[in-house]
Amino acid sequence: MPRVIIHISLDGGDESRALSKFNQDWALVEDWIERWRERMDVCPDHPEGCFCCHAYWEVDAPTEALEELPGHMLQAGTW
Repeated sequence: MPRVIIHISLDGGDESRALSKFNQDWALVEDWIERWRERMDVCPDHPEGCFCCHAYWEVDAPTEALEELPGHMLQAGTW
């Protein structure tokens, strides 16, 4: 299984819109984790990061699971 870092961040621009997008991305990842948790070799109980402007999850997940997430959220994992 590929090891990846799923990363979300607070983008610049309109603060209200950026915060809304950050919260939507967070909910998307949390829902995704709940659906795939049992099939992952590594999955944290909680994300890492400061949570005010970025958060990340280090996972070892099936390729078909990772294909469900937007590509901009995925980074190669070296952990």
